[in-house]
Amino acid sequence: MEEELGEFEDFEVVDESASSATRRFRCTTSSVWTEFDKYKDGSGKERAKCKRCDHNYIAGECGTSNLIRHLKKMHKDDDSLFDNQPLNQEIYRELLAKAIVDHNYSYLFVEHASNRRLHAYLNREVKFISRNTAKSIVGKVYQREKETLKHALELIPSKICLTSDLWSSLTSDEYMVLTAHYVDENWVLQKKILSFYNVPPPRNGAILADRLISLLKEWGIEKKIFTITLDNASYNDTMIANLKKHPSFGPCLPCNGNFFRVRCGAHILNLIVQDGLKVIDKVVHNIRESVKYVRGSDARKLRFVECLRELPFTTSKKVCQDMPTRWNSTYTMLEASLKHRSAFLHLSMIDPYYNTCPSEEEWNIAEKIARFLEPFFHITTLFSGSYYPTANLYFHSVWRIQVRIFKELESEDQIIQAMAKVMKEKFDKYWDCFSVVLSFAIILDPRYKLQFVEFCYERLYGNDAVSRAKILRDKLYVIFKGYLQHSTGNSSTMAQRPSCGTPDCDTRDDLEGFDTFTNVPVIGYLEYQALLDGLKNKYNANLLFAISIFLALSLSLSLLYSSIAQLMKLSDGNIVEMIFFPIVNEACRILAEGVAVKASDLDIASVLGMEFPAYKFLYLEGFDTFTSRLAHLVTTALILVSPVQSNNHPNGSTENFKVLEFLMLLLFVFGGFRHALRMMKCLKLASENNEVLEIGFKE
Repeated sequence: MEEELGEFEDFEVVDESASSATRRFRCTTSSVWTEFDKYKDGSGKERAKCKRCDHNYIAGECGTSNLIRHLKKMHKDDDSLFDNQPLNQEIYRELLAKAIVDHNYSYLFVEHASNRRLHAYLNREVKFISRNTAKSIVGKVYQREKETLKHALELIPSKICLTSDLWSSLTSDEYMVLTAHYVDENWVLQKKILSFYNVPPPRNGAILADRLISLLKEWGIEKKIFTITLDNASYNDTMIANLKKHPSFGPCLPCNGNFFRVRCGAHILNLIVQDGLKVIDKVVHNIRESVKYVRGSDARKLRFVECLRELPFTTSKKVCQDMPTRWNSTYTMLEASLKHRSAFLHLSMIDPYYNTCPSEEEWNIAEKIARFLEPFFHITTLFSGSYYPTANLYFHSVWRIQVRIFKELESEDQIIQAMAKVMKEKFDKYWDCFSVVLSFAIILDPRYKLQFVEFCYERLYGNDAVSRAKILRDKLYVIFKGYLQHSTGNSSTMAQRPSCGTPDCDTRDDLEGFDTFTNVPVIGYLEYQALLDGLKNKYNANLLFAISIFLALSLSLSLLYSSIAQLMKLSDGNIVEMIFFPIVNEACRILAEGVAVKASDLDIASVLGMEFPAYKFLYLEGFDTFTSRLAHLVTTALILVSPVQSNNHPNGSTENFKVLEFLMLLLFVFGGFRHALRMMKCLKLASENNEVLEIGFKE
């Protein structure tokens, strides 16, 4: 503070050339006078009044030391006091580079005359830079952030899931984006773009595989990859085959790479709906051409606005043109056009050149189709989340789509029935290929578990449900076996178990009859089978064992974080807005993704994928984060299940412990290991001494 206010130490300068017989003239050149106003009091004495707090002090021949002390004491945290400090050119350049990255400015932006005049007005000491210097600074910032991220990826204990897709520019140049999804050491879901590079022709799967391997080695994560989400392009099949055969990459994949390839859910849904829309191709064509006609010129827009004014109602929807390869944009176009249905009909009567207006029957068909596709649109929107897990939402959503299609196969409307038939054929083609690994996430979701999958299969496949569920369970054990082997060396609990509980011992046949859970300690897969099937028996004795089963959920955070490829996030066609030079563009795209998203910005209901009854109840006063609120709820539940409280409430021990189980699962999966570990310590104290438990809560 002393150094920052040192510039105020300029005392008033005395004019020594004045005659000794006359009064000395003082020129107030001290910077402190920018913060004080001089005035004379009633007695004619000079005083100084602070512009910020109205405090006044003696001024004149006594100097400015008292004024400086006031600023140091009363306004030391005021940033505006430091406006006159020298400009840090390095910080200025870095902030300028960040502005270029965040807002997609051209590098020529730093040479614009108006921009330079603005910066010179704000600070005369600013040293302007050229576009080449700005380009160099962006590259340096990128390299620094890249090393930071590379170090962070080395420390994470979980697997990394990748998403990749091709982006096209307006000049037909293609770029491949590679994004990593992982849970960091603080158990926070992260999404980072690792690369955004130009793919020159010719392009094939072998070239893309070699490029991907070199990128993973560059980042040092070639041994941490679990899945990669891609679309259904043929070159991706070749790329996956080459990756699995690569000597330094294939052997590192979990389960021999059986779950490595995940097909993009949004892309498959797009293919399914696109086939269905072909049934009403003429209706969609007329509506699309009508929108094109209205938006074709300013005169037509004005004429259409006049038609809207003739209507007895108003709507906030605006007509929008779709991109034929993106079905969600087609749905948006249909929905908006239906709101302006009367306006289009009126326009066809007053404009002789408008001849593509849909007939009344076609409008009715479009209305039915929009109503049929509405659930598909909402599910695609749910899939398109970036900062919350979507894998656990996938199975339930796809199952809803399948049920919807099956229902419309019996529709009385011939067009809807034909559309559903075509969509079912496409759905059956892809369902078995991409649903397996994403089913694991719904099994590990504490709200559904394996019983929900069995319920869905029974409704869809009837007698084949049991065999299909068994295949799914066996594949889940394959993944669990790998995680169990990985954790054996780090867990003393695993090491103490009998040999029949090790992965080498096949216990799956015994699990067929295991449909209840008791409080007697079980071994090997059996205790986790109880977790998958649901805890059916009443239990209230072994609190420590109840907590141990939650550790199985740690593998769910490494399974799959995104069920869609990067490109397919509900794009409306504007895939790439601005393309720079390939190398510099990669840096800009990756740096732009570094913007942190606050936990408060996330929709908890979307994260959970359901209308959670306790959603509003979670927002308690005094807690800043979602995990803290969960921790508070778990702490409250622990008090309810403690033996002291159970004596007063005979039914509280069993029922409240079920609440505790659900809250602990939420805390562990969606919160963090730190909070879960804290609760485990509380439970350990509770099992030893009830009084210690109460003291711990009071702290």
